[in-house]
Amino acid sequence: MPPSQARRNEAAQAALPAPHRPSTAISPGPSFDCAKARSMPEKMICSDAELARLDRELGWVYARAKNAAADGAAFRRQNSEEWRRREATCRDRECLLRWYANRHDQLMNILQGQEPAPSTVSR
Repeated sequence: MPPSQARRNEAAQAALPAPHRPSTAISPGPSFDCAKARSMPEKMICSDAELARLDRELGWVYARAKNAAADGAAFRRQNSEEWRRREATCRDRECLLRWYANRHDQLMNILQGQEPAPSTVSR
């Protein structure tokens, strides 16, 4: 690879938010304390590196969307509703993967100034 291309790759990598940077370190857990995990979904997230990574990334997007939300009370209500939906419906890894993808899309819509899409997660 030419040196100029390598420098561009390094610059692009440095511009990525921390959760997206590859790491050789041991992968940290999710955005919450696994010692306090009580529900089945929380325990699955704590025991699965990919789900933990998705949880950390969603936490980062959530913080940005919370700051961008036009109506803070509506944002909190919708967030609580989505969390309860996950807790009530997700009993396997595939459901959690769908939930994280759907919730990510909802939060990105908020960041783009759009209304969040309704949840499509089901059992």
